[in-house]
Amino acid sequence: MKKSIYSLVLLDDVVEAVDQLAYRKNTNRSQLINDLLAERLGLLTPRQQVMHVMERISDMVGNEQIQVKSKNDYGSLQFGTFIKYKYKPSIRYSFEFNVSNEHERYAVLKIQSRSKSEELNKHLDRFFNAMCYIDQKRFPEIYQREIINKTHVNSNNRFSREFLRGIPLDKVDDEAVAEYLSCYLLMMDHALNYYFGHYDHDNVFQQMDKIYCHHLGELELFIKK
Repeated sequence: MKKSIYSLVLLDDVVEAVDQLAYRKNTNRSQLINDLLAERLGLLTPRQQVMHVMERISDMVGNEQIQVKSKNDYGSLQFGTFIKYKYKPSIRYSFEFNVSNEHERYAVLKIQSRSKSEELNKHLDRFFNAMCYIDQKRFPEIYQREIINKTHVNSNNRFSREFLRGIPLDKVDDEAVAEYLSCYLLMMDHALNYYFGHYDHDNVFQQMDKIYCHHLGELELFIKK
């Protein structure tokens, strides 16, 4: 949706009420008026589309092991879980969305542990590097297109992955976007726990590759129909 500047004549009392509501919703006057008008006219703004995708991801991902920790109107969705390894260290998964269509990058998945354990962080670094390699190899094979964007932040216990660069989202079903992002997160969680249960096995990376293909091999988001 393209944005333009318009002049409107509004009652002062109306503007005051809008400003109060915008403050309570942690947004601004223009965004709130835009959202209210879009809702009244049966349209979805980019922000509302993101909120819908976030709700669906919460429904698809949330379970006894992965719990929703926080969600806000600015496009942040956080989950908490733990690794089945020794003292069960906690892991945080978070999606950060662009709530407008002015940026090419639509979403970023970040995975982080706050543990100070050198042994754990070495394993996380090994795991993230392996998943980067698998992702770079398999994504073009499955979807016949180059990987959208991949960023590995090599800081021992952090990982990030950008999604949907260059995809015209106004032509993509929100449900398909939510399914893809949910499956990617669940794939990472499955592979992460498998790794920490089998990191001393010779075929651990081959099995992680199979986990990747199992979760992402049949999604239709990038397949032309």
